[in-house]
Formats: sequence, C-alpha cells, structure tokens
Amino acid sequence: MIGELNKGIFITGTGTGVGKTLCSSILLRLLRAEGIDAVPMKPIQTGSEIDAAGNHFAPDLDFHLRMAEIEASAEELKLMNPYLFKPACSPHLAAEIEQRTIRFSEITKAFDELSTRRKFVVVEGAGGVFVPIDSKNTMVDLMLELELPVVVVANSQLGTINHTLLTLEALKSRGINVSGLILTDHDSNASDDFIANDNTELLSKIAGVPLLMRVPFLSEISVQSISDVSTNFQKRGFGKSLVSSLTANKLIDSNLAQLRKIDHQHLWHAFTDINRFENSEDYTVIERSKGSYLIDVSGNKHLDGISSWWCANLGHGNKKIISALQSRSREIQQCILGDLSHSDAIYLAEELAAILPGDLNHVFFASDGSSAVEASLKIALQYWWNRDVQGKKRFIYLANSYHGDTLGAISVGFIESFHASLTDFVWPNYPVKSPLTTDLYTDNGKDWDAESFAPMEKLLVERASEVAAVIVEPLCQAAGGMRIYSPDYLKRLRKLCSELGVLLIADEIAVGFGRTGTMFACQQADVVPDIMVLGKGMTSGAFPMSATVVTPEIYNSFRNADPFAEKNRTFFHGHTFSGHPLAAACARAAIKVFKDEKILELLPEKSAILSEGFVQLAKLIPGSRSNALGMIGMLKVPAESGGAKFAAAAATIARSLGLFIRPLGDVLYLYPPLTTSAVELKRMIDILGEGIKRSLSKPGKV
Repeated sequence: MIGELNKGIFITGTGTGVGKTLCSSILLRLLRAEGIDAVPMKPIQTGSEIDAAGNHFAPDLDFHLRMAEIEASAEELKLMNPYLFKPACSPHLAAEIEQRTIRFSEITKAFDELSTRRKFVVVEGAGGVFVPIDSKNTMVDLMLELELPVVVVANSQLGTINHTLLTLEALKSRGINVSGLILTDHDSNASDDFIANDNTELLSKIAGVPLLMRVPFLSEISVQSISDVSTNFQKRGFGKSLVSSLTANKLIDSNLAQLRKIDHQHLWHAFTDINRFENSEDYTVIERSKGSYLIDVSGNKHLDGISSWWCANLGHGNKKIISALQSRSREIQQCILGDLSHSDAIYLAEELAAILPGDLNHVFFASDGSSAVEASLKIALQYWWNRDVQGKKRFIYLANSYHGDTLGAISVGFIESFHASLTDFVWPNYPVKSPLTTDLYTDNGKDWDAESFAPMEKLLVERASEVAAVIVEPLCQAAGGMRIYSPDYLKRLRKLCSELGVLLIADEIAVGFGRTGTMFACQQADVVPDIMVLGKGMTSGAFPMSATVVTPEIYNSFRNADPFAEKNRTFFHGHTFSGHPLAAACARAAIKVFKDEKILELLPEKSAILSEGFVQLAKLIPGSRSNALGMIGMLKVPAESGGAKFAAAAATIARSLGLFIRPLGDVLYLYPPLTTSAVELKRMIDILGEGIKRSLSKPGKV
C-alpha cells in the first residue's frame, strides 16, 4: 500500500453545539503544522453576521480563518462558502425563507475547485447528520455527494454514548467511511469527571472507529488558546497520527497486478476471450460505483457508458433503492413462492401490472433474463397444449436476435459466432430477416415500413399453424448491433399475430424501464403483447431479478378444473430465487424513483443531446451510420474504415480516457444511465469522439 492524502475530510457532529467548529479549527492548525496546506469550507452557513462595512459573512468560516491564521483570496472565500443565509435556522428552512435552492452540484463544483488550489479541505457540516437541507436531502446526503471520509464530533458528558453510537450506526448504514471520533469536554471539571472519563474509555473500545482526540474545555476561545491546544496535541504526536488517519490507502500498481493475477487464476469472465483478457493491460478493477461512474481500486472514476450491461438505468447507488435493500434485509432474506407468498412479491406484481400496457397483469418472477425468456417459451408452448391445439411447436424470431444463453433462449436467438458448438442441441425454429433500421429510411416515396415487415408477413402466413409465438425485442435489437427499427413493425406484427392465432412475446429485458424514452418500448407502438419479458433495469442493477408477465387469457389456461384430472395444466417451472424479497424491494423502490423523480419527463432533452452527438460522431468516419432512440446511441463503422477492429481500437482509447464502453463488433454505442446529467452525457460523447479521432490518426495500428 502507498499512502496518499485525501482531498479533504467532512466534520459532522452528534448534534448542534458539540464543538464542530472548534474542532475543525484545531484540525486545521494541526494539519498546517505538519506542512499541509489545509483550508476550511462551510458549504452551508445559516445565521450570517454583518461586518463593519455592512456586508454579510459566514461566522463559522471567519472563525476558522482567524483561529487557524489562514489567508484566503476573495475568490477562495466564495468557494469556501457557496451558500450563505441570513436566518439562523436549519438549511432547508433558511433556503425556503429566502426562496433559494441549495444545489449539491454547486457545492461539489466549489469543493473540486478549492481542492485544486489547496492541498486539503476541512469541510464543516451544519448540525447533525440528519439536518434537512431540502425536502429530499439531509446532511448525510451531502457527505455521500462529496465522497469524503467523515470525522464525528461528540461531547464527553452524560448521554453521549447513545448519541454517538446512533450517529456512527447511521453513517455506516449509508456506506460512509468514518475516519474517527473526537470528543469535547463540556466544562473545566470534565477532565476529573468519572462519567466523562468512562465515556471516553468505553467509546474508544466499542465505537468501532479510532478515537482521534479529546479536546479540553476552553474557558476563553482565542487564537492563542486554540494555538496552545493544538501545540499540546502536536507535542504528543497527534499531528502525525491525524495525518495518518486521514490518509487514503490506494492500491499501487503492484497490488493491482496481484489482483489481476488472482483474477486470471480463478475468475471466468462472461463473453471474454481468455488469452486476450489475460494479456490485456487496459482493464481495471472496480471497487465501487456512484451515479454515472464506476470507481476503481485506485480511486479513478470511469463514466459507465453502458449502464453496467444495460442494468443501471437509475444510475449506481440510488439512495432510495439502497435504503429499501438495507431496511428490508433486516426483516427478511428469502422466501419461496411455491405454495407460499410474501408481501414484497405481492406488491411488486401489483405495481408492475399498474404500469404495464393493457391487461398484462399476471407476473411470474425469475432472477435473470435468460430464465425469464425460458419461462415465456414454455408458457407459450403449454398454452396451446392446455387448449388442446395441436402442432404449435415452433417459434419465429428475428435474425440478429439475442434472448439469452440458456438452450431455449439460444433456440430463438442463435448466433453462429456465439453458439456454433451447440448447433446439435437446440431445436429448430424459424428465423426471419431483421426489420430495416430507421437510419436506412430515405425520403424517396418508398413504403419502407411495408418493405421492412414483408419477410415477417410472408413467413408468418406460411407457418402460422406450426408457430406457438413470435418473439421480438421491441424497437431495438440490442446485442444484435443496436438495430433500431420503426414502431410500425410492431403494430403490423401485433395485428397479424392476432388474425392468425399466434402469440406475441415482447422481450423488453434490455429496452424496458425507460430505455427507449417510454417506460416500455411497446408503448411507442401502442401494442400489448400476450407475453412480456422484463429484467435488467427492474432493480437498476441493485439485485438480480426478471419477470415474465402474461394476460388473463394465458394465465387462466393453466387452471385445473379438477386437481385430480389426468391432464394437469399446472405450470411446473420455477427458480429458487423467484421473486426474492430483497430483489422485489429494490424493484419496488425503482418504480417509485421513476415516478417521484420524473425520470421519463426529463429524458427528451438528454435524448436530443445523445442523438445529435452521434450525428456528429458519424461525420468523423467516412461511410459510417448513426442512429438513436431514447437513451441509446449507435454508430456503425463500415468495413472500409476498419469495421470491428477500428471500433475496438476506439473503445480502448475511450476507456483509457475514463469512459467504459464495449463495442458490439463494428458498432460503437452508448447506453448510459437514464439519470446521467447533460454534462456527463456530453463528456461521454466527447471522449468517444476523441477515441475515434485518435484511432483515425493511427490507421496502421487499427
């Protein structure tokens, strides 16, 4: 390990009046005495005071600067205190009174700028960890936003053990790194108070975090008194131990190399060439994630350009989803759905039925997309068997389809390069030419929609008596190269399936939950399939979960009029973790986030940025084609420009610049979280563009 100082520390307390401001000033003096250019920051100050010139100023910030004897420019002062309010009350109320909005983005921006100017920033919060900042956020959310380790200040008097342990528990439950605890004495006799001394000793044993120091009571607070206390701590070695405790341990290259070595020895990666991966030096090891970012073991942030395999629609670490997972995990962990039920699955099924199109209201849960597809195929086959209809044993699927990697799913999405070894083990179905992608449509008077649907129409009419169902990925064949096609295709398909007595299965695993701009892709064509398959974005990647949803017509065909009848219509299919309580809790929270945070309403602006961005990217590569839908953007690299080799080279460069993407053959694409900000989205496009430009400048290496 190698020690590298954090950018800063966040000082919070067990409540108001415990001495956060005093302790922050002492910490500043100690750090500066160790040669560290440490400065204060008070992001939100209420109860401003007025100086001799009649100007309002932040008293806590002013105190830090005077007590630690720090000089700061006028520009730095603004960075140190982004929000100053006159009323002396909680931040949310002060902001409401002054009709202002506290934006975390502004605080983060100020911190980032300040931390580039100075070595270390001591950030002092307001009140305790759950002081409200607005109707949705508290001080703990600001701690999470700044991603700083936290020091908790508490007094040493009677009652502090309960308050301190509750504060530490609250911070740890939110995944916040607590670097240590500071105790403050409440009067001059505290050093001889057996209760205060016992509290100190007990907390040092049971708090679970280091007790950094105990600050004596100061009868007079001045530069001299704080200097004296700081000097005393420094003589006792507290300065060096403090620096050590505030040091971020980052894995250096040798440790990363060790992780990679263990990885190569024991971990089998999905869809990954073993030799290429083992010889690669451009892959990183991720330690955590937040929002639109993956963060590696060295603390480097990588924009997640593909939502971690199309799952993290609501970004990483959504606090409402994590809170639901944490709170529910204390009450239940597993419960089967065979002859038993549980409230999480019940309510989730109801909530899904409420947002799904039409009468799709019977939900069968699984844990991954392939399993849900398998269920949909078996349901379709058994539906006709239940109704005593003979001969319907085949499926029609689109060429370039991908519905998963279990044998049934492969049978309706056979890809030669993936599945050649399994040719003899999948049952024969009917592939049909993929729909024309909308980027090929031109204004020449041709009925492109009719031409696109013609192959499906011909095959379906010819084979209807043999076909149990048609299965499609609505509007976008994702793994097949982000092939975006017209909603008209779905309308025609729904109409023809109904006329010919063929079920329609919509595989919305990759395109559901807002990805195409509507909650479900089928809604853009105003069609209701007989069966819909869901997955990936159900929990925003927080927990594995998928579902197969059917209409009452299909569900009721599985009823037994007589439980002892010779023909048993029960659906004998299931999974150990079907409807897992914690997965269901995450999915319910995700649905609520969509509604409460108006995720869909905010998408048009981002979709426009993504679409225009890919139009511009296409101009960089001669003969390339771009297309976009919702929060999907794709660029197909022509063979004459390098095709798949060029796409791989551009992606490698993009990854080195902080954007994680994986091309699909000759297709470069972005599939970012729906919550990605406009700034982050533009940054993704810029990095991808830079990858393309650098690849173009080195044609010999592509």
